[in-house]
Amino acid sequence: MSTPSLRTSRSVMIVDANQPASAAISKYLCRASYISKCVSTGAQAIQLLHEQQFDMVLLHAELPDIDGIEVLKHYRSYSTQPVIMFSDGDSEPDRVLGLELGADDYLGRFFSFRELQARIDAILRRSLSSARATAPSALKVGTLSLDPSTGRATLANEEIVLTGAEQRILESLMRCAGRLVERSFIGAFALGQTPGPYDRSLDTHISSLRKKLRLHAAETQLKIRSLRGQGYVLTSVSANP
Repeated sequence: MSTPSLRTSRSVMIVDANQPASAAISKYLCRASYISKCVSTGAQAIQLLHEQQFDMVLLHAELPDIDGIEVLKHYRSYSTQPVIMFSDGDSEPDRVLGLELGADDYLGRFFSFRELQARIDAILRRSLSSARATAPSALKVGTLSLDPSTGRATLANEEIVLTGAEQRILESLMRCAGRLVERSFIGAFALGQTPGPYDRSLDTHISSLRKKLRLHAAETQLKIRSLRGQGYVLTSVSANP
């Protein structure tokens, strides 16, 4: 799999009890440089959406535990990130309800992968344009700043020279500062592959990034904490509260 582009790669969560179907969607989107995470229940979706931020959610209306509409209502109580709902049927009342509750689009089960990607691309283009108009381009955690469009990073006004992989790792951690970011997500985004159980390449990049942050951390204590077998968390604690 090719390394996802820093400016075009997007994360998608697929919520569907039909695991072969969600795996097929994930595989197709991967070829288009999307990073995807598949879950099969509403409870798993709700938990993961609180832990990680996704650029897009593909949400099946019929789930084994919690109805997809309920998941959508819960998500819309705190997030405006794009959601595309889909279902096995083609009921107009269901489509209308989903759209009224905040879904950005609603598809019947029998859609083509090409159509799905086109709809995702169109929604994310609109979402990105809106975000650029209302939010600064740079990411900030304490005195750490990173501009993903240029790759320039500074800490306490001192520039940090990062490799491409380190830059993408730092971006993924800063976007979820204070929250766990899974190894699989970081690996796919930064290295273009999910690290295996004995693959230490991601750990090596993390170690290098930690050293660079320590060298430049004058006013802010930044730490990249590791949760064994799970992932990493970026924390920032003021040294002079």
